Order: sequence, then structure tokens, then C-alpha cells
Amino acid sequence: MHPQTLLHRAVSRLFPRSEGNAAFKERDYDLAVKRYSEAIDLYDGDHTFFSNRAMALLALDRNSEAEADGRRCMEINPGFMKGFHRTASALIKLGRPDEAVSVCERGLTTHKGNADLASLLDEARTAAASAAAAAKSGMSKAELLKTAGNDLFKAARFEDAIPKYTEAINACDSLSSKVAVAILNNRAACNQQISNYGAVVDDTTLVLEAQPRNLKALLRRALAFEGLERYRACLNDVRQVLMLDPSHPVANKLQHRVGQTVRTLKAERPTH
Repeated sequence: MHPQTLLHRAVSRLFPRSEGNAAFKERDYDLAVKRYSEAIDLYDGDHTFFSNRAMALLALDRNSEAEADGRRCMEINPGFMKGFHRTASALIKLGRPDEAVSVCERGLTTHKGNADLASLLDEARTAAASAAAAAKSGMSKAELLKTAGNDLFKAARFEDAIPKYTEAINACDSLSSKVAVAILNNRAACNQQISNYGAVVDDTTLVLEAQPRNLKALLRRALAFEGLERYRACLNDVRQVLMLDPSHPVANKLQHRVGQTVRTLKAERPTH
């Protein structure tokens, strides 16, 4: 018999789940956590140990730990429904209902029609909707329009998002405000998706006038300059990106690619 199987059986004998379950039923959640932790310390390959400890941690409102245990349960046994349920329950209690919705939906792909998960998904969606409504209630007109633009962007409706972002920018008091800078950056991202490189350069230049070290704007403008075949301007921006983040993978690839293009063009240039 495999050594891990023997160890698992030994742990189950030493720390039977019934002890933790009994403690949980008696509402002695601290003892339940202790019992499951002892089992995990000796053998951490049983998904039910993590599921049960997550259940006790949720009862203690130790929700971050419960989330970690739920995710570990999902990792060990992706086919175990309670791992998804524990994780999503913790996320709801942590005020992260959007993530809980995602976890429930993933769980329901393998546990179709599961009543507990479906009920939790409804709870997560309700919490997410309430959180979104609460957030919007304190937003300015520009922020509300920005949110509408973001929704269109997420749906890949870039040409519809651009005028919405334009409305949002027009609602800003100043183009150098934090909100305006974010909207300009988002509109630049939309124009990048539809290869409108001139508009990308215009918006990112405005962003960089307000925030010269804005990495997203520098990289977007560099990529737009590449699309416009303005290679020296591209290299200037990408070098600034790499000064801020030397290991940036996209910037490193861009620098290599454009540098090679410039060298090729030089080599092809006729000499007189």
C-alpha cells in the first residue's frame, strides 16, 4: 500500500472527522478548527480536512482563512462541490461578491443543478448588485459615465464605449483630475483595440501631461507609435517604461521588436 495512503488512514484514526464534527455541532468552533488543523499538519492531502476546517472558520468569521482553505480544497479535489461553496461563502462575507459569483458559476459547470450552489449564486449576485448600486450612489456624473463605458469595454463594444468615455471626459472639471486621467487612459485602450493609433497618441499624451510616469499611458503610446511607424518615438516611450519597470515583458518585447525594425530599415536604406 502507498505510504501516503497508510498515513492518511492513520491520521483518520488519530483525528477522526467525527471529533471535529461533534465540536462543530456543539458550536465549539475553536476546538473544531484545532482538530482539523492537527489532521492537516500530519496529512495535507485530504480535501475534506480543508473543507471542514473552512466550515468552522466561517462560523468564527475568520473569513480570509476560510477562503484559503476553500481554495485548497478546490485545488486538491476540483470535483468536490463543498470546496466551491466554502470559498464562495467566504468571499461573500469578505465583501467580494463578484468573485463569489465567479466561483459559484465554475462550481455549477461540474455540479449542474446543485441546489446549494445555485442558492449561493443567487445570494452572491444579489450582494454584487447591491454593492454596485451603493458604489454608484456616491459617484459623480463623470464617474457614472466612466462606469458605463467600462461595461461596454468589458463587453468588447469598443466603438460604443468611446463616445461614452467622451461624455465622461466632458463632464470632468479638469483634464488633469484623477478621474479624467483614468477616463482618457480607458478611451485610449478602446482606440487601441480598433487600431485608431492617432487617437491613442492624443489621449495618452494628455494623460502624460498630468502624470508623466503613468506606465499604462507610456506603453499604450509606444504601441501606437509602432502602429504609426514612428519608431524613434516608440523607442523613447518604451525606454521610459523600462526605467519604471525593467522586467516588463511587453515593453521588453516591444523594444526588441522595434529595435530590430529600425536596424533593418537602416540596412535597406540606399547609400549614395
